[in-house]
Amino acid sequence: MKYELIKKSPKMIISFLGYSFLPKSLEHLELGEYGLGVVYEYSELSFDKLEFSKLLGEQNYLFAFSMGVAVANRFCADFSFKKAVAMNGSNAGIDAQKGISSSDFKASIDSFDFEGFKRLCFLGELKKVNFAFNAKAKAELEMLYSYFSSEKKLGSPRIWDKMILSKKDKVFANGAILAENEFKNLESINAPHFGLFYYKTWEQIFEI
Repeated sequence: MKYELIKKSPKMIISFLGYSFLPKSLEHLELGEYGLGVVYEYSELSFDKLEFSKLLGEQNYLFAFSMGVAVANRFCADFSFKKAVAMNGSNAGIDAQKGISSSDFKASIDSFDFEGFKRLCFLGELKKVNFAFNAKAKAELEMLYSYFSSEKKLGSPRIWDKMILSKKDKVFANGAILAENEFKNLESINAPHFGLFYYKTWEQIFEI
């Protein structure tokens, strides 16, 4: 994993990105009074508590997207957050009922098609994308598959303060996320899997 401090502030947003996404995918979101630390690049999944702690402030807010939801659920159990918001992902990540099935995930590796994945993520909003992706995308996908298809003892699932669910998500099935039912509030948006273009500010995302 990689850890990047974008801006330091007493109020810190810690964002766990989805597979292949890099910090620049968040640049369009206005920070306001918040700072931002980003966790991404899962081609290796050894968690460094010291590096992660450098991203934290006096008040911390957790945001996770796609497979980043499962990564945050696995590695953030020892940290508390004022609010925790997830978008289009599940605590399990890879699961027949509560995530992406193991067979579907493996098929996406065997017939690796990153351009096809991007089209699924953005649908008609692909033209808005002005940022790059991880050059090691396949290695990242393979590591996530290896880790989450074999790791069954993930501890107590995080109860998210809000789950943002995109109506046009073609990556995580809405029904799989709803089956998990480990969140307090649900916000449904008319967006594809990458639903962050729906928002202009981080404040909108953390509004409950």
